[in-house]
Amino acid sequence: MPNLAAATASPRSGSKSGSRSEFSHFGNPQPSRLRLGGWRRFTRRLVAATGLLLAAAAPGDESAPLLDRLVATEPDRLVAFEQIVGPLERDRSDSSEAWYGLERSREEGPIARLSVAFLVDHFHEDPETQRDLRLRHWTVEFRQGWSEAKANLERALGPPEVLTHQLRPTLRYGKFFLKQGAETAFELSWFRQEPEWAVPERTGAEAEAAENELIALLAGRIDRERLAGTFGDFEPEGNGRCASSESPRWRVRICPTEALRPNSIRVDVRGEPLPANRLIASLGLADPGIVSRDVHLASRDLVDLQSMEEVLIDGYELGAWYDESEFEPLPFDQGPRGGMAWRPSHWLIRVLFLQLP
Repeated sequence: MPNLAAATASPRSGSKSGSRSEFSHFGNPQPSRLRLGGWRRFTRRLVAATGLLLAAAAPGDESAPLLDRLVATEPDRLVAFEQIVGPLERDRSDSSEAWYGLERSREEGPIARLSVAFLVDHFHEDPETQRDLRLRHWTVEFRQGWSEAKANLERALGPPEVLTHQLRPTLRYGKFFLKQGAETAFELSWFRQEPEWAVPERTGAEAEAAENELIALLAGRIDRERLAGTFGDFEPEGNGRCASSESPRWRVRICPTEALRPNSIRVDVRGEPLPANRLIASLGLADPGIVSRDVHLASRDLVDLQSMEEVLIDGYELGAWYDESEFEPLPFDQGPRGGMAWRPSHWLIRVLFLQLP
């Protein structure tokens, strides 16, 4: 009987005697030493491996465990994300992929497409040399499994909030957003910070009422009791050092938790930035404006441009993050030495800060 194994699994033409064959990574001996029993073992392993590959390529079969891991771990860095969905092969020599984000499509497997956006500190990080980066948001599009994904998310995170984004129904589960695609396809997105579109647009009356709340808060004594009266009850966060409160208008954080007058208070405006012309006028500044005096010109300090003095409210330094679309830069000789200054024509506030010196 001819040696079938040796004839079938002979080395590639031109290979050196004694070199490993193309089958050697399955753990088989060199082809010259193969016997029929070894060939049968090899065949069984090849069939099993082929079955595993086909199962991995079957759309939807792996959607549920992948989705469960994404929700359970909530990856907020690139490496942690890749450990779940597989390598994205980011090209750090490409400035766009190094600094901003990337998209990838896949021909096989449960995932059809992925996208990530990076959160980079442009002054203290170098993404062209760093492998791992913080993520601003990510999206994973699955080929199928919509019904199971919806059920699993509701089981893990409770009933969703129903939204509309880009004319598509969107289910919100905290920081996760679920959209149905064609047939049973779906996409899962995560955002580090709540996107503006996830909050219903304010009416004019609602915007006025929100601004009035801030004006009233800044007009009196600032302490834990008044903060709770304005923003609702505060719940300790995981480490216990700070506490937070959330309402349809605000997301507020105070530190330390038990202080009668917290050292720091951060008030995030939910949704679009809040018009704040009346709020700024209520501070009594002769010429309200913004200055930046740090080495990177990244700070935005609220000041009276006539005196260049910062604003104090009941002993707290007042600061904010703004929508800068209405900022009008002033000539350098009218700003602080070595810095810049702006006189906004319309004030739009995203975050309000109060800090004890």
